[in-house]
This record gives sequence, C-alpha cells and structure tokens, in this order.
Amino acid sequence: MKARNSQRSQRGFTLIELLAAMALIVFAMSILSQAFSEGARAFRHLKEIGDLDERLGAACMALAANIAPRAAITRSPKPNPQPWRATSVAAFAE
Repeated sequence: MKARNSQRSQRGFTLIELLAAMALIVFAMSILSQAFSEGARAFRHLKEIGDLDERLGAACMALAANIAPRAAITRSPKPNPQPWRATSVAAFAE
C-alpha cells in the first residue's frame, strides 16, 4: 500500500488539475485584457484631445497673425464709446 502512494506522488499532476489551472489562467487573462483595452482606449482619447488642442492653438495663432496687420490699419486712434450716436449733432442739423 505504501508503494502505491509513493508511485502516485511521483507521477505529477492529474489532467483535471492541469485543466483547472489553465481555466484560471485564461479567466485572469480575459480580465486583464479588458482592463488593458480600456486603458488603451482612454489613452487614445487623451491623445486625440491633445492633438485637437495643438491644432486649435495653431489655428488661433495663424488667425491672429492674419488679423493683426489689418486691425492696425483700420483701428481708430480714439474709440467711440457710443457708436450708435453721431459724432457731431451739427452734421444732422443741416
């Protein structure tokens, strides 16, 4: 009887034990792959937001560079605080 137990302990793992271990590994890998895919999706989203921010900044700088020379030419030295009123009442009295 003792020889029989010693032979069994030397054989290794049974098929059921190996399949159970493999099932646990597959289950853990599926959970980890979902977590990594969600992390990658969040990273792509942040990268797209950063790219959009860079493009918007470049567009604003280009627009400011395009408008600035024109604004310097058309700007009046003293802005009219009430543009809806005439600058001179005498102009309408005639």
